[in-house]
Amino acid sequence: MALILLGMPVRKAYNDIPRGASSYYIMIQSIYLSEPYGLKDGVLLRGKIMDIRRGKLEFPELKDKEITFILKRLGMIDQLFITYEFWANELREYGLVQPGYILDVSIRNIYNPRSKEEIAIYVKRDLIVANPEYPSNYFGPRRREDIELELEMEIEKLVSQDSSWLSK
Repeated sequence: MALILLGMPVRKAYNDIPRGASSYYIMIQSIYLSEPYGLKDGVLLRGKIMDIRRGKLEFPELKDKEITFILKRLGMIDQLFITYEFWANELREYGLVQPGYILDVSIRNIYNPRSKEEIAIYVKRDLIVANPEYPSNYFGPRRREDIELELEMEIEKLVSQDSSWLSK
């Protein structure tokens, strides 16, 4: 099981970047990660890329790649910085050098480099945190028939509410 983060825009920091991190990060509310697990700055978060895209451009070569983040707490927000090593060896080489690309990722483990302890997170059930601004294909692409059916049902609902406009 894992913490699944969907539709996360990658941002760029210009100062206060953790040691070993690139300047690129994603953000989530701390209620999903650092608060329930009592995490401190600098812990490593290990997971896999599920999808990565910029507009309609996708990067299937990066799917299922192991990725590591470095945690930085910022009040009610957790910043998950992509390690410099991963950014330099993978993302940079695919031209992902500007912020704004969208990342779907599953985070499975927390590693504390000070204590050398590694723990799995959300071991009983996946916790899915989705950003509605950037829909993900995680649940599968929507079929055209489903969209048409939804539109037909919406039209029927509107017509049944007020059909007086039909007689004009």
